[in-house]
Amino acid sequence: MPSPGRFALLAAAAAFGVLMTGCTAGPAPTGVATPTPTPTETVAPVVDRPTPVFAVGCDELVDPAELQTFVGAGVAPIALVTPAERVATISPDVAAVDQLGSLVCDWTDGQHSESPWGPPPDPRQSVHLSLVPDAEAAAQRYVDVYAPTSPDAAYGATAHGPRCIGVEYAMPTGYCELQGWLADSWIEYVVHGIDIASYDTDAQLLAAFTVLTDRAIAALGDAERGAEWTPPVSPSPVGDCGSVVTTEDIVELTGVADIWVGPFWDGPRVGQYSYAAETEHAMECSFNFVDAEGSFGAVHVLPEGGWGFASAAQAWLAEGAVATEVEGVAPGDALMRCADLADTCALDLRIAEHWVRIEVMPTPPDEVTWVPAGVDFDAARSAIVPIAERVVANITAD
Repeated sequence: MPSPGRFALLAAAAAFGVLMTGCTAGPAPTGVATPTPTPTETVAPVVDRPTPVFAVGCDELVDPAELQTFVGAGVAPIALVTPAERVATISPDVAAVDQLGSLVCDWTDGQHSESPWGPPPDPRQSVHLSLVPDAEAAAQRYVDVYAPTSPDAAYGATAHGPRCIGVEYAMPTGYCELQGWLADSWIEYVVHGIDIASYDTDAQLLAAFTVLTDRAIAALGDAERGAEWTPPVSPSPVGDCGSVVTTEDIVELTGVADIWVGPFWDGPRVGQYSYAAETEHAMECSFNFVDAEGSFGAVHVLPEGGWGFASAAQAWLAEGAVATEVEGVAPGDALMRCADLADTCALDLRIAEHWVRIEVMPTPPDEVTWVPAGVDFDAARSAIVPIAERVVANITAD
């Protein structure tokens, strides 16, 4: 399932309608996204990709057995996601964190939402540990925003947390987090879906989590640092969303009116995602509705992110992606995943050394009652190739 590329701080808060909403239809779309197979579906192997500057592995930071004991029993044991698997399931702008030379460790129980409209699996167990280098000021900005919620932080003024909730609020599962500048790294450590049956208080849960955070910080402090990845010599092709695709472009090509195209977010932009996107000139240009807090699609861009496309291409092809002809894109450098009408329609492109993805949502289920009537989602999805060609023309224009 193509990823929408957005992380929620509290997964328990997710519900129908968090990600996308609908709009009234406009003129008929001007193109139909019928995949045209190229002569071959081969993609050049990965030649060069970012590697973490931290000379330490995920299993050195986190003992898998201890982690499983901490989260407790779920629908399946949690397992470490490989770097290739991770890149295949995130959007280009999210991969900006990896492009910084970060070390990202994800463990999950393998569950996925049946629909991009939600709801998420319940319960779902996941652990996210991300280490970003050379970002002390940005990490402190995050801490300064959220520090009032953790005045007694165990690691001092450069950290938010560790903190845990779940037992005393009668939540179905527990949640723990740590953010801050520790051991010369911006550490983000988040655990969702903890089985709280064996904990009597949040203080007990916090004590168990602190054992894990102490271990990770100690291992990180002993680790050496490697050289930073040097991207291909390829300046950013974009300045802002207006240089990628305009509101007029999307209205014309999808037939959906009363929208605006641009970045959309809720809350302060102080997390690792925002820092990485700004540093790497990555962006998510959403197709936002004027009268609703949501969107029906987006263009995701990671300049110099061609490594991400190359890393994930074989996994996408194995899942049924189709090599598609897109004007201005080399054969094999446009892969479409739109066969499942209940899932997000995604078209990934490698344009020179850049990674771009166009996504359009499926028709929402009847339970999503807040979507305005009259939206032709199938027509919007059928315009994904014309949208891609417009994006290519925009970002390659002299």
